Amino acid sequence: AQDDYTLAPGSQAINMGDDVYVYAEKDLAGNARVSFDAVDLGAYEYGNQLEAPKIKSSSSTHNTITVSWNAIANATGYVVAYKSPADSAYVEAPATTETTFTIDSLVPETEYKVKVLAKGDGIDYSDSLYGAVKTVLTKVAPAEPTPLTVPTWKTSSSTYNSVTVAWNPVANASGYVVEYKSSTDASYTIAPMTTATSITILNLASETTYKLRVYAVGDGMDYSDSGYSTIKAVKTKVAPIPATPLDAPTWKSSSSTHNSVTAAWNPVANASGYVVEYKGPNDTNYTVAPTTTAASVTIPNLEPETTYKLRVYAVGNGVNYSDSDYSAIKAVKTKTAPVSAIQLDAPTWKSSSSTYNSVTAAWNPVANASGYVVEFKSATDTYYTAMPQTTATSITIPNLAPETTYKLRVYAVGDGTNYSDSAYSVVKASKSKAAPASAVLDEAFADFFDEEFFEEI
Repeated sequence: AQDDYTLAPGSQAINMGDDVYVYAEKDLAGNARVSFDAVDLGAYEYGNQLEAPKIKSSSSTHNTITVSWNAIANATGYVVAYKSPADSAYVEAPATTETTFTIDSLVPETEYKVKVLAKGDGIDYSDSLYGAVKTVLTKVAPAEPTPLTVPTWKTSSSTYNSVTVAWNPVANASGYVVEYKSSTDASYTIAPMTTATSITILNLASETTYKLRVYAVGDGMDYSDSGYSTIKAVKTKVAPIPATPLDAPTWKSSSSTHNSVTAAWNPVANASGYVVEYKGPNDTNYTVAPTTTAASVTIPNLEPETTYKLRVYAVGNGVNYSDSDYSAIKAVKTKTAPVSAIQLDAPTWKSSSSTYNSVTAAWNPVANASGYVVEFKSATDTYYTAMPQTTATSITIPNLAPETTYKLRVYAVGDGTNYSDSAYSVVKASKSKAAPASAVLDEAFADFFDEEFFEEI
C-alpha cells in the first residue's frame, strides 16, 4: 500500500494540476492524462477510463454512412468522429446514447474514416480513447430524376356545388394532385392525390368561378414531379330551389285476415310512390314493405291475433318534392287463425249390380259429406272417367260395353271450410253382363237397315 501512488476518492490532488505542463497523452497506467476538468497532480489520473468501442458494422448511401458498435459498460453516451481526405481534422458528430449513428450530408464516392469513443460520467469513469478507425466508402450518387411532362386539360363540368375535371394521362406518372381556389381564396386548396385522370371537387359555392391546376407526381427516383398545368377556370351552376316536402299521408281504411293486414290511405298530391313500414309487439325495428305507387298495401305472412303498428310516408321525385314525414301510427290486429279443415272418411262400398250396358253401385253414407263423385274405367281405358257429383249414395253408370269389367272408386266431397274431400274408396270391380239376343238382333238390324237404305226405298 505504501508503493500505491494512485489517487483515492476525494484526494486534494484531483483536477489540481495545470494543463500547460501536460506533455504526455497517458499516465503511467496508460490512462488518458487529462480525464476530467484539469490534469491531476501526481503520476496517475484519478478514475477508470472506459473501454474504447469497436465498430461492428457499417453501410452507406451516396450521401450517408451508418455505423454500429458494441455497447460499453458504464458509458453515458458515445461520440462519432469522421473525416474525408479533404478534411484536415476529424469532425465530431453530436453525442448519442444509441449504439448506431448515421452521418449525413456527405460527398458521394468518397472514403471516410470513422471512429467512436465512449463518454464517462466525469466522476468515476473517464472517456475512453477513440476505437479503431473504420474506412467506409460512400456510393455513387444516383442520376438526377427526369421531370414528368406537364398534364394537359381534357374536359370539365360542374353542378351547383361541385366541379369535375379530367386531363390527359402523363407517361410514368405515379399520380396527380389537383389544386383549386376561388377569387376570394388567399391560397390554393390541395385535393388528395389520385391515380385517376379525373377528379370531382365537392362542397363548393354555387355560381362561383374556380381556378384549377394539376401536376403529375413522380416516383422520387427516376421521375420527378412535373410543373403545374395551365390554369383552368370552371364556374359552378345556380343552386336549385329547395324541394318542397310532400304532405304526410292520412289513413283511410284497414282490414285484416288471420295472417295479413290491408291498409289504405288518401292519395298525396305530387307523390311518386309510398313506403309502408310495420312492426309487431316483439319487433325492435320497423320492417319496410316494397315501395308502391298505389294508395293501399297488403302485408302478408303475419302472426294471427297480433296487433301491428303501421306508418306510411309519401316519396318525392328528388327534385321539386322531397319525401313527406311519416303518417300517424295505425294499429291493426290480425284475426284468429281458422281451425284446420277435417278430412272426410273415405266411403265404403255397400252393393253393386249390372246389366249388359250399365253398372249400379251403392256405398255407405259419410258423415258431413256435401256429395260424392264416382269415377270408372275399363281395362282399355288410360284414365278414370268422373261422373257428375251426386248427393245420393248410389249411382248408375249407363252406356257401357257388355261383358266388360269396370273398376269403380268414389270419394266424399267436403264443404271446403270445415271438411275437406276424403281419399278414394277402395276400387270396386263390376262386370257388365252379356248382351241378350234381341239386343244383338236389334243392333244388327239397325246396322243393316241404315238411313241410306230407307232413302233408297
